[in-house]
Amino acid sequence: MPGPLENPSQKRRTPSSPVYSVDSIIADFEAETRNAAGVQSRVLEDILRRNASTEYLYDRCGLEGRIDVDLFKERVPIISHSDIKPYFDRIAGGDQTPLLTADPVETLSLSSGTTSDGQHKLHVLYKEILEASGYISRISAAYRRRAFPTKPGGMFLELVFCGKLSITKGGIPCGTATTHMFRSKQFNQKQKVAVVRACSPQEVVGHSNNKEAMYCHLLSALLCRKEIQFITATFAYTLVEAFHTLELEWRNLCDDIRRGELSGRFNDTSLRSAMSKLMPGPNPELADTIEEQCSSLECWAEVIPALWPNCKYIYTIMTGSMVPYVSRVKHYSGSLPLVSADYGSTESWIAVNANPKAEPSDVTFTVVPSLTYFEFLPVAYSSCQNSAESRLEAALQVNREAIPVSFTEVEVGRDYEVLLTTYGGLYRYRLGDIVKVTGFFNSSPQLAYVCRRNVLLTVHIDKNSGKDLQIAVDLAMKELKSQDPKAELVDFTSLRTCLASPAVTSCFGN
Repeated sequence: MPGPLENPSQKRRTPSSPVYSVDSIIADFEAETRNAAGVQSRVLEDILRRNASTEYLYDRCGLEGRIDVDLFKERVPIISHSDIKPYFDRIAGGDQTPLLTADPVETLSLSSGTTSDGQHKLHVLYKEILEASGYISRISAAYRRRAFPTKPGGMFLELVFCGKLSITKGGIPCGTATTHMFRSKQFNQKQKVAVVRACSPQEVVGHSNNKEAMYCHLLSALLCRKEIQFITATFAYTLVEAFHTLELEWRNLCDDIRRGELSGRFNDTSLRSAMSKLMPGPNPELADTIEEQCSSLECWAEVIPALWPNCKYIYTIMTGSMVPYVSRVKHYSGSLPLVSADYGSTESWIAVNANPKAEPSDVTFTVVPSLTYFEFLPVAYSSCQNSAESRLEAALQVNREAIPVSFTEVEVGRDYEVLLTTYGGLYRYRLGDIVKVTGFFNSSPQLAYVCRRNVLLTVHIDKNSGKDLQIAVDLAMKELKSQDPKAELVDFTSLRTCLASPAVTSCFGN
């Protein structure tokens, strides 16, 4: 991370620096990966030194202020969120004692709730994760610009939504990691200095009504349709939702462009003011062009290249629970490259996609050594577990006897659960993600996402993973399309029915 981990003569270049370029960013990152083990050691020492006096490390783990890596591994247990939930409850209640971090906790992050128990989890929002967001964004953008050169001064459609903050009983602001990110000065700074900039005004990103914000995102992008260089969203689902909105609203969007004014159904004055600056007057010619394109599309296939002819790629998360939406994104994007976004979580950023030309199904992520301290818990397979299905089931189970290995001790081809020790008060924390080590980028591991640990639908002795459900839905859609070629699947969910005999898991699509 910035600060004590860097040689003063080799400080990271900032976006405003005159030497900020694709080549310099990539060179700096690749130098970091060549010394990955050394960077990792300094990260752990820095975290322990900074938080040595916390109640968790000093008292509960018995480190008593000592900065010793071997003692850390001996005394600090491997934990899940439930083990430290009482600390977060105290923090949320207003306890200002240095419980997990030495720095006062000013803001809390809320996880998405996609983990095994479906519950939102509290985490400390620490300044290093916001700084890491900017750092990993620059690395990722550099590799993408090398693979897909964009026009300086161009624009991109970024489908992001700020979300609302809540206040805990102790008076601490709390919200999702993306809500905090899109409100941060780092995000605003990125928007100002990027080689290509987002087409939507900040008032759209911060608008409290997501449906209205989505409409204005689309309108903003249509107004500068020939300048759009790429389209991005945090999740693939958001892209699907955006273009489904376009299917429903395209006539209204054309009417607004033709009149040069946002529809009267939008009452927020700041939103109307921001959008009016993008529409200085009526533009019937643009409205007619968009109307003609939309009217000629068949089932909205390839709508993105039709409306944004200079768009070079789509950039979003397409792994894990987002896999079911990839086919629909392809439907909208046609032959445009789909680039998987970087690997991160509420707890920490983890790895960057340094090969943006890889297909979503083949993507691997290069671990960024300076983001946090990483350990890897081997997933144990017995000699009889040779099939993909049995290996997946083994990965989904808790392995309490495995011994974690360090950054440099992982083996290519093996599956591991990721452990994190962060600047934000997590120590040897089980992230819950199972990854496969596919190789090394210099001396930094490259990871392929496998699955979430313990995310199963269980009915009696029958266990089904998300992959199992996707296979069932794909087979059902194949049968449906044989009867109606125009049939489409927008989304699906599942339900365990234990009253039936035998018990079944049903999938419902729309």
